[in-house]
Amino acid sequence: MNTLPLSAESLALAKLPAALLRWLALWDQLWQWEAPQQQCSPHWPAAQGSAPDGDGIWLGCTSLDDKKIWLAVQDGKVTGGAIGEVHGARLCALLQRALTEKADAVMIIAESGGVRLQEANAGLIAVAECIDAVLRLRAAGIPVLVLIDRGRGCFGGMGLIAAAATQVWMTPAARWGMSGAAVIAQAHGNTEFDPEDKALHARTHGAWHRSHLREATLLPDHEPATLRQQIATLLAQPVSEAADFFTLPVLQRRQRALSERWQTGKSFTDVISYWQSQDVALPSQWLHEQPRTAVATETGTVQISTLQKRVLAQLSLNDTVQISPQGVVRGQWQSRYRWLVTGTAGGTESGTVLVLAQAAACIQALQEPVDAVLLLISTCGQRLRYQEEMLSLHQAMLHLSACLFALRQAGKPVLALVCDQAAASAVVSGGMQCDALWALPEAQIRVMSADAIARVTGTDLAADSLRPAQTAQAHWQTGAVQQLCEAPDRAMLDDWAAELLQQQRANTCLPLPDQRSFLGWQRQGRTAAYPVMQALQAATLHSLALQPEAV
Repeated sequence: MNTLPLSAESLALAKLPAALLRWLALWDQLWQWEAPQQQCSPHWPAAQGSAPDGDGIWLGCTSLDDKKIWLAVQDGKVTGGAIGEVHGARLCALLQRALTEKADAVMIIAESGGVRLQEANAGLIAVAECIDAVLRLRAAGIPVLVLIDRGRGCFGGMGLIAAAATQVWMTPAARWGMSGAAVIAQAHGNTEFDPEDKALHARTHGAWHRSHLREATLLPDHEPATLRQQIATLLAQPVSEAADFFTLPVLQRRQRALSERWQTGKSFTDVISYWQSQDVALPSQWLHEQPRTAVATETGTVQISTLQKRVLAQLSLNDTVQISPQGVVRGQWQSRYRWLVTGTAGGTESGTVLVLAQAAACIQALQEPVDAVLLLISTCGQRLRYQEEMLSLHQAMLHLSACLFALRQAGKPVLALVCDQAAASAVVSGGMQCDALWALPEAQIRVMSADAIARVTGTDLAADSLRPAQTAQAHWQTGAVQQLCEAPDRAMLDDWAAELLQQQRANTCLPLPDQRSFLGWQRQGRTAAYPVMQALQAATLHSLALQPEAV
């Protein structure tokens, strides 16, 4: 293995991101994708000058002990590594090509704050497409590896993508979660999660905590030799272990583990008190820190919207579906097919409890003679509370995605329907992981509220100018919503299930291929993603030979 850096001439030519240079000694050989056209965001603000080629993500391929590993590296210096239309399309293209060419593994060096809010709709669906692509790789027995290093961390949509991975490594300064302290404080104040309390942020999202939750492996700071050995050991394991992620026993075991973790930890107000209750020795610096003591207030009983009541009436579900006071939907009906119904109601926050309830319904559908599943969606987004971050809401959300994937893999059609509203990771990990996502024309789908987007981005755009992008029509144009449906009834849903079952019979591999990038291009709502992905499927690899520097 050559552990010396690239020559100065090669570095200038390659323009490799710092995160890749820091771990260059991992690899025996390195190749970069040479796309036939420049690929950068069409939404780049003119005031910021020329958009960077590659849109903040480097793509290539490496070798390690004769194993071929497809590699993506996010550049935190470009919009904080945030995922937009082209950035997301490039990552998804690499994941899809790794599946087609049967790579030995895929590795992502992640540094991202989530979705790029200036192009929020395109970023939202890009995250969903990447999660789907990672799950397909795992189903094929191809490991997906994520390294989270120092820098901006791994949050939002990228936090979900990392949760789908086979293995996550974190260096001591790394951070991983769903929502940062600033986002939670914006919703519920600094007493819920103080952005100025850096120690609280570090221990909640940090590598020590995530590794002790057994979600990640704590890696010594910048130890390429250690990481190289761990990658080699993982790649030596039987490929079946990567595909076992979707088997019923594994799904049931993960459901129990996540449920028990929540029941055990939900009453603790800080990571410190949580681990003290487990008799785990804490890092020495924590003993001098002031633990958080605030207690989150629980939301009241949900109120069903007029739009969702209309959907329930049209589907004749009032007598066959139950809705809990917290907004969990559960029921069944028999028409041409036997349908199981789950989802959310009343525009509720999707926290661990609601997400796991939906996952439990999916696991039930895997065991019973259910023909199809309907996921009703009415949620304002993820539950923005400290305990959700402490106990890893992103893991529960990705578990729901895996359960939905298992249903689709088993040939049981899954249809999601947005009744009135859907937001952020709640729709990315749920509705956008189904065979199709429908929406009432009046429904709203967003990353976050228009007012919040204007504040976070620091734009002078009026909130009213951002709201049109949050309509179901806008998301239909991106390809995220396959159909706008004014009055869904049982016959319409049965017809959809029949058509999908017919398509499944013509395919040897399930779930069916993801066509959303093509739909977005065809409908002119997301014009860059599909051409970028097509170009990268045909791209060639350019060798960046590791040459020793002259002494």
